[in-house]
Amino acid sequence: ERVVFFGDSITHAGRYMHYLQLWENLRHPGSGVRLMNGGIAGETARQGLARLNAEILPMKADRAFVMFGMNDVGRENYATAAPTSGRKASRVKSLEEYSANMETLAKSLVSSGIETVLMTPTPYDQYTAAKGENLVACNEPGLAACAEAVRELASRLHMGIAELHRPMTEMFK
Repeated sequence: ERVVFFGDSITHAGRYMHYLQLWENLRHPGSGVRLMNGGIAGETARQGLARLNAEILPMKADRAFVMFGMNDVGRENYATAAPTSGRKASRVKSLEEYSANMETLAKSLVSSGIETVLMTPTPYDQYTAAKGENLVACNEPGLAACAEAVRELASRLHMGIAELHRPMTEMFK
């Protein structure tokens, strides 16, 4: 089986993919499962959609795991828990664009014959005292809203889902 992980820098870094490939190789030697990295640092779901045909589909994956959100959320809109009306509107617009792009991506992968699993985005750590600027609302409500959009999409399209946001948020807290 050929499996592509499609996403942003969290995917591009490849750490979790390497652990998964190692686990697969050790637990099921000779299974032939091959994990491929389709992540690009800094990318949004819209940008991923733009390179789907040229870069992801030629990988000829049987299955795709898709995780975007960290760059889609508009982190600058979450620097304060009490945003201006302009920032509130930007939050709404970013979430609407993210949801629409994720739906188009998911449907495109499925229509190409690729079994697709959506992954909720990993959280932003707004809970610890970070050096420099801490975006105090980036995870909640920001990425939490992206994660809910992914859950809703997976349910509506009857797709698999890998839930990362909730358990990782609890670990941060």
